[in-house]
Amino acid sequence: MSSPGTAVRALRTCLLLSLLASTTSAAQSIYKCVDPSGTIVYSQERCGTDATKIETAVTAESVRPGDGDALAEQSEFVRMNDVRRQCDLRLQAIERRHAGEHRRISAEIASLEERIRKIDYRLAGTSVETNLRQQIPVLQREREALKAKESEQLETARELCRTDLAAEEQRQSAARAARAEAARAEAARIEAQRAAEKAAADRAAAEKAKAEANSDVHTLQEDL
Repeated sequence: MSSPGTAVRALRTCLLLSLLASTTSAAQSIYKCVDPSGTIVYSQERCGTDATKIETAVTAESVRPGDGDALAEQSEFVRMNDVRRQCDLRLQAIERRHAGEHRRISAEIASLEERIRKIDYRLAGTSVETNLRQQIPVLQREREALKAKESEQLETARELCRTDLAAEEQRQSAARAARAEAARAEAARIEAQRAAEKAAADRAAAEKAKAEANSDVHTLQEDL
């Protein structure tokens, strides 16, 4: 029959194993939405009818009730969310900057075409009409060059985003590994401490038993 101390040690060992198991990584789905003000929002829950589910990535550890890593998981999710938001802001800034130029060029082309339509028939074919028509291809080439520049800048920004996301994921992965290692080290320390305490208790019990045996022998000798 096992002693109460043995049962307590077994229970504590089970709890430690549960703690170690809780450090297993888990994939989480992230949803991307745009709120009424136009701000991009990321959430672990579906955040609206226009929610877009983006790639599933390992962002934090599985956390069980009472797990001390819950705060670390929340912090990691916030950091990853911030990296994604910064990426989107960079892309949006590029798109907004070029959108203004696209509007300007389109407006200038439309103005030239309108002036050509309204030109006096007596000026048709003259240098006035020719000059107006020659300006349109120039603006079209400018627009194509602008599109190519925008595409290049967007691809550069996306590559930077991929690098930033990979770096953050690597940092979080290292942090998860460090927490798991710390949990294992703490479990080993506790187990070693218990073993030392048990060894000390066994030595004390053995010394007590030896002292009691010596006392019994001494008493027996006196009786004789």
